[in-house]
Amino acid sequence: MAKNIIIINSLSSGGAERQVSLLLQSLPNLHLILLNGDIHYRIPENVTVSIIKPKRWHSAIETLLIPYYVMKIKKIIPNKSNVISFLNRSNIINVLLKLFVHHNAIISERIYTPYHYQKGLKKVFFYLIKFIYQYADTITANSFGIKEGLVNKLSINPEKVIVINNALDNETLQLQAKEKVNQNVDFFKLHKVILSIGRFEQQKRQSCLIQAFYELSKEHENIGLCLIGEGSQKQRCIDLVHQLGVSKKVLILGKDKNIMKYMSASSCFVLPSEYEGFPNVLIEALFAKLPIISCDCLTGPREILNQETNYQVPYNSVKSCKYGILIPTSMNKEKELITNLRIAIEMILSNSELTNEFKLNAHHRIQPLFIKNIMSEWHFLLKGSGS
Repeated sequence: MAKNIIIINSLSSGGAERQVSLLLQSLPNLHLILLNGDIHYRIPENVTVSIIKPKRWHSAIETLLIPYYVMKIKKIIPNKSNVISFLNRSNIINVLLKLFVHHNAIISERIYTPYHYQKGLKKVFFYLIKFIYQYADTITANSFGIKEGLVNKLSINPEKVIVINNALDNETLQLQAKEKVNQNVDFFKLHKVILSIGRFEQQKRQSCLIQAFYELSKEHENIGLCLIGEGSQKQRCIDLVHQLGVSKKVLILGKDKNIMKYMSASSCFVLPSEYEGFPNVLIEALFAKLPIISCDCLTGPREILNQETNYQVPYNSVKSCKYGILIPTSMNKEKELITNLRIAIEMILSNSELTNEFKLNAHHRIQPLFIKNIMSEWHFLLKGSGS
């Protein structure tokens, strides 16, 4: 049986890290290699763990350290092993290791790389990725939009790219959903809560959601807004809430290992992002049977909420779909985004027939994403290598 090795920057609380934590529970004969020792998720006792460096440094320094990581990791990896990597830096390391080790390099792409690396030094990194990714044995993409970017923008052979969606840990989520919110209980009891979960970064555009909520709160006294996450824009959002005078109606919380309790206590979920990969938080909201509003951004939301349509043709108006509401991404058009968010939330608040339809459809959409089904796809991918 071939050794299975996973390389990732860390096991912090991101989406890619969450997927790795699920793979750790499923793959046999496994060795986890972390570039840095930030660990948020539980690691099973039967998994061997190697931490190359205790702490993460600035992103630019970490990129310059790629040769250092390669030289360290090459001593750990046996020949003929399956090495699966997640996130760009670890993916580059995985491919460069082929200079020293004869292994099966499987890299996993989780973001729309052509969009993420557009400006300044990031564009240089994009060309590095474009060159190195050609030499991977297999590339897994977590959405068809990601695959399209790899093939058309990075010139990757389409036969190398396999789409494996993010897995939904349905059994764990079922247990978490039973837990009740034990802080800010009155906030959830007294309000119809609009929920949004994600890093407070420019990409996520929580500030536009706050402004849309402010306008809606003038007409709907019983609504509340809950934002959960951490990030560089968090204080700016807190300041905006105070500036608009809605601090009693807006709850801003830090990261929580159980987001299902908040979903179970909310009335709708909103994702106003500029771009995504295959957002875990949307499939988790579907699992909670929570009506969803999402930007029709690159990539993932259309594939989740309206599978049967051509995701490459963006919507130019608010669209009620089979599993939720999609709104135009409105890049660099804050006023338009705020207006569309307000229209979509109003649809949820005023149309119980629509929200009931979303709830009835949700289970059908997420069943293929249950952990058992997605892990079988990973096992099939590795089968040819002896796992």
